[in-house]
Amino acid sequence: MKPKLRVNTYVSKPGYQKFVTRYDHKLEGYDQIVKFAPIYNESEDRQFDEDKQYEKKELSEIELQECLMHFVSISRLINLDTSSSDSVIFEFLNKWGSLTNAEDLGITDNDEVATDMSLSQFFWTESNFYHFSNDMREVIDLENKGKLKSARENYIDSIHSHVSTDIIFEDIDNRLSAVIEPRNLYEGLKYQFVTSLDNSNPIRICPMCNKFYQRKITAKQCSNRCKNKKSVRKFRSKK
Repeated sequence: MKPKLRVNTYVSKPGYQKFVTRYDHKLEGYDQIVKFAPIYNESEDRQFDEDKQYEKKELSEIELQECLMHFVSISRLINLDTSSSDSVIFEFLNKWGSLTNAEDLGITDNDEVATDMSLSQFFWTESNFYHFSNDMREVIDLENKGKLKSARENYIDSIHSHVSTDIIFEDIDNRLSAVIEPRNLYEGLKYQFVTSLDNSNPIRICPMCNKFYQRKITAKQCSNRCKNKKSVRKFRSKK
């Protein structure tokens, strides 16, 4: 039986950008506002938690796949319009929450940042968003060209192939089952990405929204919304 993948994310209720602006995200040891900082976790002594400005959400398999396709699309959307990079990234964060959590920064009760952590990775700068998204996109391009060996090598070399997870055993539907729980959303996306590459359905670009999607070969758009949008556009063009 295939282990269940459980991926949790933290979604800001007022919207990620408003959340970051409101709390003026600054951390000891880092002297500037962190625009794409991770949303804080479940520490009881933090004002962020007391105000309940975000909520923990477990993503379904369908939602995780949609989140992955959205993340892979970030670099493409930025390439299409470099001036909109902030809005592209905030669109993702508003919908899916931060890719990493405060615990990833090694923050202690005294707000001290662990010196052995790669701060730039967990703070998620614009450059990091683009870089990690583009790495996955390049692997997909190689897959679509039939260069499977190169795609696998590219994934191992370019994307951090190590995933930190907890394996939990639970009673699910009267059966003892293994549950894989990645440390954060980004770790979950890396796991989901490998699963997607093993899927027989191709990963393509939706002609309506320019985002990647993975559905059966007969699906010409990423969603019913984009399908309806195409129908409306076609109808209006006939007038």
